[in-house]
Amino acid sequence: GTLYIKAGNHGTNLIDQYIENYTFTGGGSTINVKNSFGGEIRFLNAVNGTGTNLSNDIIILNNSVYVNSSKTGLNKSANITLYNIGTYTVASAYRDGVICPSSICSNLQNLNGGNYSFSVTGFSNYSIGELNNSNITDCIELSYPNLVYTLTQNINSGGTCFNITANNVTLNGN
Repeated sequence: GTLYIKAGNHGTNLIDQYIENYTFTGGGSTINVKNSFGGEIRFLNAVNGTGTNLSNDIIILNNSVYVNSSKTGLNKSANITLYNIGTYTVASAYRDGVICPSSICSNLQNLNGGNYSFSVTGFSNYSIGELNNSNITDCIELSYPNLVYTLTQNINSGGTCFNITANNVTLNGN
């Protein structure tokens, strides 16, 4: 069968579900997707569209949340919570394995018990990690003291790209 959610039916919770075919009609609906062991995604804007495997388009694992961003109807802002991933001295949200720019990831909170939550403006692959030596690929705020930020690619910006707001920050352009 097909999961069918009519436009405007907001707040549907999909918990520990394997769902193949899906249809979110018209302007869509807000949904919450939860893996009881890995975490949850609470979409802040209505999702819409169709697909042949929702469980492949939205994957929540231990310290990893992925939404297929090529499915534009699913590529919406959301609040992410990751469960039981341990504790970090200085935690950071990561996007595709590098520190997530503050323009995309915000409001990182340690919820205790190894659980963390944060907000994102759109999707890719997100996780939480220790903020030691951080590779950066985009303009971000350099807000952690005693940290080496290393550029891993050229960055072009029409305005301020790096805002240093902490002591003992190293920006390595290598």
